[in-house]
Amino acid sequence: MRTKDLVKLLGVNLKVKGFYYVVSAIDLARAFPEESILITKDVYPRVASKFQTTSTGVEHAIRTAVNTAWINNKEMLDKIAGYKLFYRPSNKEFIMMTAYYLNELDFLKKNSSTILNKR
Repeated sequence: MRTKDLVKLLGVNLKVKGFYYVVSAIDLARAFPEESILITKDVYPRVASKFQTTSTGVEHAIRTAVNTAWINNKEMLDKIAGYKLFYRPSNKEFIMMTAYYLNELDFLKKNSSTILNKR
């Protein structure tokens, strides 16, 4: 599944200013799954540079996207987290859990075809 598709599934549409920022942030987190990523030092500045805006603007827009997902598809957020969420995830929690979820889906997809081919 592509990052854009999952974010859309969560109810964040293209008109939400943070849509492309959050997609970019998740893709950054997916690219470095084993590293500890600092959201304010690594992610926001890179996304801001990519879209020629400020880190503060990126942080605010991503928070708006996370709020939109929380309101529109909390059930899917629970599935992504792997447990029932009782509070809206922070920007970092949202980015990291969706990145992990997408990486796991990719891993399962690759390995399920390998397992089936061995039979």
